[in-house]
Amino acid sequence: MQTHDLTHEALRPQRGGGAALLTLCGIALAAALSGCASSPPARTQVIIPSLPPLVATTASAPGGANAAPASAVTGVVLGIVGVPEYWQQRTVRYQGHDAVLAAWPNAVWAERVEVGMTRRLSQALRAQVPALGWWQADDLRAPLRLLVDVEQLDIDPQAGVLRSRVTWRLLDRQAQVKGRDTVNSQQPVAVHNASEQAEVMGQWLDGLAAQIAPQVQRAQQASAGGG
Repeated sequence: MQTHDLTHEALRPQRGGGAALLTLCGIALAAALSGCASSPPARTQVIIPSLPPLVATTASAPGGANAAPASAVTGVVLGIVGVPEYWQQRTVRYQGHDAVLAAWPNAVWAERVEVGMTRRLSQALRAQVPALGWWQADDLRAPLRLLVDVEQLDIDPQAGVLRSRVTWRLLDRQAQVKGRDTVNSQQPVAVHNASEQAEVMGQWLDGLAAQIAPQVQRAQQASAGGG
């Protein structure tokens, strides 16, 4: 009668088992190396561009076309522009299909979007009415304070349109309203990526400044005259 040593059978290596194990290890190593080689694409940091230096220099020069009498210049400061909650994100958002918000891939704002808006709008307002005596920073001590709230800003690249609704108020030190208005606009735009959207937003802010600057100037002059 033949007997079998079960212990030795159990310990005897199975044919092909070692090769299969080596193959699995090789696949795992290749996958790991592939993952390291294909790192995620770098994010583009987007910023609303400032006005060209030539425009800024012209805006700061005295005696421009919109110059007001010296007695009417009391000084105005622009507060931080208010934006809707859906703009308070690092992703660069736009209006996609069926009015659903979407974001440009691999792009983020380099600064808070309301900070970029405030910077560009401030430059554009100075260019429009330099004689208003704009203060350099958001300061509660300024004689007059301009508050701008963007209630709607929808950029639809597919339809090629930008829609906005903006409300502004001019307040004195006692928070008394000296002027206010709401500006609605709809304009054609060509946007294909996040950088182009930032450029378009800068141009939109320039147009907004051109619309509200004369009204702010009249309200400021009325306030200086005791009206």
